Amino acid sequence: MSETQEKQYITIPVSIDRDLLWESTFGGGFEYSPWWGKLKFDSDGDWDKYTTGIFTISCEDPENEDKMITKTLTIDDLARGYGIALRENYHHCGTAWDLEDPDACVSDGILQLAFFGELIYG
Repeated sequence: MSETQEKQYITIPVSIDRDLLWESTFGGGFEYSPWWGKLKFDSDGDWDKYTTGIFTISCEDPENEDKMITKTLTIDDLARGYGIALRENYHHCGTAWDLEDPDACVSDGILQLAFFGELIYG
């Protein structure tokens, strides 16, 4: 592909375990990243308890570190975020993002992609 050509994408269906995506995102240690704020799950959900797939989370505003942005997101937003990671072939420590063995970088990255649509912080 020449440097002036833009990548062309096709969409293919990919199935992943809903609970695995949920637990890998919220149980992988994203909270160690200093830009994340308050997290609240809907309907008694928790990091290891999927209920409605709805959650509200705050993140530092990339344009003003003294301000937080709060959004209500869903499991579909997490799936779109993980889909971006797959499409862009994101790697961490030499391997593709793994939901079976997530760490703070993977869970933080999925949340950033769900929240912003791109990686903002590292």
